[in-house]
Amino acid sequence: MGVENANSVVWLRGKMSGVNFDLENLPEWVRAAEGILARPGVVVLLGASDSGKTTLSRILAERWRIAGRTVGLVDGDIGQSSIGPPTTVGLAMVSPNAPLSPHPSPLTLHFVGSTSPPGHFLPHILGTQALVHAAIAQGAEIVLVDTTGLILGAVAASLKWHKLQALRPQHVLALQRAEELEPILRLVEGQADMQIHRLPVSSKAVRRNHAARRAFREERFREYFAQASRHDLAWKDLRFARLWLNTGRRASQEELTVFGLSLQTMPLYAEAAGEEGLVFVRGAYSRAALYQVRNALGVSDVLVIDVEQLRGTLLGLHDHAGAFLALGILQDFDPESGRLQILSPFQDPGRARMVAFGSLRLEASGKELGESPWR
Repeated sequence: MGVENANSVVWLRGKMSGVNFDLENLPEWVRAAEGILARPGVVVLLGASDSGKTTLSRILAERWRIAGRTVGLVDGDIGQSSIGPPTTVGLAMVSPNAPLSPHPSPLTLHFVGSTSPPGHFLPHILGTQALVHAAIAQGAEIVLVDTTGLILGAVAASLKWHKLQALRPQHVLALQRAEELEPILRLVEGQADMQIHRLPVSSKAVRRNHAARRAFREERFREYFAQASRHDLAWKDLRFARLWLNTGRRASQEELTVFGLSLQTMPLYAEAAGEEGLVFVRGAYSRAALYQVRNALGVSDVLVIDVEQLRGTLLGLHDHAGAFLALGILQDFDPESGRLQILSPFQDPGRARMVAFGSLRLEASGKELGESPWR
């Protein structure tokens, strides 16, 4: 499987984004591939959803591999991930000695916690940057970064501009049908040491609707959690991220009793950190009394969460150094007993020292249940 000349056709068969692609090897693609071989480095691939970015990245990686280069593939498409499960940024290494697998195993992953970038720019960009650095540390001469299909509007422009500033690529591959990427490209046009390659989309790239993309995500999640087991984690052994727990003053039992009178339910746990308060309850509560809880905690803002609504929240499990271990799905959250019950394929949960809460809720079958209530 490779690209031999500008008139050849690449047949890249395999299950990619749920579809078998047969894409022409366009002359513009060949020129870009050769230009990158002549000046290797970090390459960022931009394009709309269903423009064939993932397939093109495989074609380019295979061409560079055949040319003797070690390639790092960083999959930053957190919604339609091909390296690792959705909600993560994944890194796979491609060696000159071995053809690229249709399903490359990730060397490492970074947890973003969502299938969509808005609201998650910081973990998305920092995670992509960290994996680019990891690829270079592993000996990659070319690092190709695939990105999400979010390209239209101010939010997309902000994401792509900040990502390009963070990665400082030597090359940008702009895969576009018309001029849909030009508003983004104008932001970086002429930037020193960055070459832009404008590439056409293959006429054989297949467009998919929202339902098809969602079905692909659910299949990927189902595969990931197919061998998952239930595990209990002790709260006292953990640090928490995204939903910041154990960072402030924990409310006493007497205070919880007072909150309960206002909320018309018995709170399980409460803490105050600066001007923000966090209260966990089980079941319905009176929202009309939130101001009383704020005053009692001495905060200007308070978040009250029904732990029953947290079930199904996607979690990122990390070790003591913050390295990603595995995904988990929250099964039960009991602040009173200080335990979390999770579903995860990771078989050594005792190594988990940090739990990052994602914004997505789902079943082990992969079915998406919507956003988590802490958002």
